[in-house]
Amino acid sequence: MIKQEAVFFMESFLTGALLIWCYLILVGLRKVIRHGMLAVNIEDLLYWCVAALIIFVSAFLENNGEVRWYSAAAILLGAWVQWGVLFFLRRICIKLLKKFRNRGRMT
Repeated sequence: MIKQEAVFFMESFLTGALLIWCYLILVGLRKVIRHGMLAVNIEDLLYWCVAALIIFVSAFLENNGEVRWYSAAAILLGAWVQWGVLFFLRRICIKLLKKFRNRGRMT
């Protein structure tokens, strides 16, 4: 029983991480293809509807529809950890790009 709950916790954690990745891809696409405010609002609405559906289906299939608060906490934790990891990696990439860009200049 505990093993099943631990697996569900990890699935919820990974769901949160996946949702952050999907949202960051959406934001990246917005930077590549400029959108108006109405399009951004519609995209956000669709994203959150799909995210809610994914979370609901996960809870429904794994817990027979019962709300498990540790699952919600795992989703938030997964999103928070993934956001932190991506923020850290972004800072490293920016520093490396600046270092290589400065290395190519003549002083």
